[in-house]
Amino acid sequence: CDWLALLLSRDIRFANHETLQVMYPYVPQNDDELELLQGDFIFMSPVEQSTASEGWVYGTSLSTGLSGLLPENYVNRADESDTWVVHG
Repeated sequence: CDWLALLLSRDIRFANHETLQVMYPYVPQNDDELELLQGDFIFMSPVEQSTASEGWVYGTSLSTGLSGLLPENYVNRADESDTWVVHG
């Protein structure tokens, strides 16, 4: 029997952020908006969220590292473990 041990952890930059997953693609309409790719993960900070308008979320894309506003109804809450990093 062969065993494989993996060490997984959350990206420390997003330790206090909520994890969201993009359900639908979104093309930005303004400079402060974030492009969304279906299936991507977004990290949302409660502190940054206080500056967003109702119906909008301020977040950072896992795939691009870019931040901006996005429509709240384009994302769902995701499990934190979906974005864990594997350490070699």
